[in-house]
Amino acid sequence: MADKKVVSIRFHNGSNEDMELYEKLEHEALDGGSLASVAKARIKLSYEKAADSDLKEQIVEIIQDEMQKSSMKIVGALLAGVNGGVSTENIVETQSGNDSQLPEQSTDLPSGALDFLG
Repeated sequence: MADKKVVSIRFHNGSNEDMELYEKLEHEALDGGSLASVAKARIKLSYEKAADSDLKEQIVEIIQDEMQKSSMKIVGALLAGVNGGVSTENIVETQSGNDSQLPEQSTDLPSGALDFLG
């Protein structure tokens, strides 16, 4: 037994939550496995799902960052058109230094901002 690691799990008879979990494990073990193998499989699955969740969060952060940069380029291009050809590089560089915050929201549109629609 020296080459094995042992973890003991106690299920208290007085706890409905413990008994429900034990019964689920026991029912799954009846389908061809031991309680220990079912418990190990469930623990492994929970860690795999956690890793997937972390990856999804990283993907969402990357996409949000790219969307913010793209939207700032669009805003810069619109402002450049309104202002008669001002470079968009300065606008994007100014905002990229503060990536963790969104620009403040304004209820006012710059004059002439929608002239290109008409």
